[in-house]
Amino acid sequence: MLNKARPIQMLAPVFESVGKLSLTNYLMQTVICTAVLYEYGLGLSGKLGIFSGMLFGIVLYSFQCIFSIVYLKKFKRGPIESILRIWTNLSWNGQ
Repeated sequence: MLNKARPIQMLAPVFESVGKLSLTNYLMQTVICTAVLYEYGLGLSGKLGIFSGMLFGIVLYSFQCIFSIVYLKKFKRGPIESILRIWTNLSWNGQ
């Protein structure tokens, strides 16, 4: 009998990669959202409706999922996570 994976099991690597880059993704999301929503950027804060705002959030998160998967194929951990690890361990290699 074939072992069929449930849909949630197929999505697990995606959420795992986002979790490994959680601080990087959080800061990236903050920079992108403030650049789009605040006045020093596009200033769309009061102009997006509910549907457009939700669609923007889903598209941004999907972009971050793809970015995380691609990034972790080349590197072991995210750039901000590496800086934090170097700082907390007081060594350049992060060990």
